[in-house]
Amino acid sequence: MLNCLPDGHPMKEKKISYIKSREEWKKHWDETSNVEELISLLHFGLDIPGSGRHGEWAEHIVFYLSIAHGYQNQSNWIDSVECNGICHYWKTAVDPGQSDPSYVRQQVARKAWKMLCTKIFGPLVAKPLTEIEVARKWLSYLEDDAIVSAFIGFFSEVANIPHRFSSLDHDISVVMGFLKIFVTVGWGYDHIMARVSYFDASNLDRFAHHRPKLLKIIDRLRLWDEVFIDDQLRWKRLSDADLEKIDQLIKEHWTSYSGTKEEPYSLEAAAFQGWKNARFLLLARLLKKEESRQVELQEARRQKGKAERRLKEISSRK
Repeated sequence: MLNCLPDGHPMKEKKISYIKSREEWKKHWDETSNVEELISLLHFGLDIPGSGRHGEWAEHIVFYLSIAHGYQNQSNWIDSVECNGICHYWKTAVDPGQSDPSYVRQQVARKAWKMLCTKIFGPLVAKPLTEIEVARKWLSYLEDDAIVSAFIGFFSEVANIPHRFSSLDHDISVVMGFLKIFVTVGWGYDHIMARVSYFDASNLDRFAHHRPKLLKIIDRLRLWDEVFIDDQLRWKRLSDADLEKIDQLIKEHWTSYSGTKEEPYSLEAAAFQGWKNARFLLLARLLKKEESRQVELQEARRQKGKAERRLKEISSRK
């Protein structure tokens, strides 16, 4: 049964081919406005082989992130001209046959988000992989500043951070797993790369300039304990500027809550009300103060020991 297809089978004479490059893929994307075609292109776009040109992979990921931006909320896609002064929900309900542009665009954005979760974020936290395999995957991304900047820029926008009420439950677990690791890069990612023999320790401070935005993401996700308290090395790397940024974030939240506007801001008051960021900042400042005290104690003991040895040496002279 080498040939069991009947004569006239529609695929026998159909001329088909693969999209062979990302440039060809982008050309198809630019030339179509059909939502089914756009979603189809996004489905396999991250599997398209590259030409080897420097920065090409980063550009492709950045493009996907730009499409996915605002994927969570349909209201992000409402165009007042297209709505023509009529609520888009009402228009769709009255005339189901009329497509809703905001809904259609959101579906394309959601597809880009889904493929990022499947092809990019998921493999970086995949359990079946060994720790070394995961570390090498992380390294391939963290060595590209364009990709790191794109990730930080994307998740710095509140609209792009998945929330617990989202219907995309699987995506939440994947992205939260990714972000819990990723947000630590501003304070060194040696905890990821320690198992990779060619890791360069000089890379630890490469992303220090991203810290303000990373702190914003950490605050949004309430990951203070997971990122810093559970890792002594990272909280020790918190700078005075980092602590000041955290205090600034708390103040911004304080003034945005109507129930607390009448009460003057204080870190202690915010901590008393149960704010996790305020409690963390109080603890971080206490730990920093104690760290300085311990350093002074060690130096004093060293000097004391040196002095005692010197005294013993002088006393033993004849």
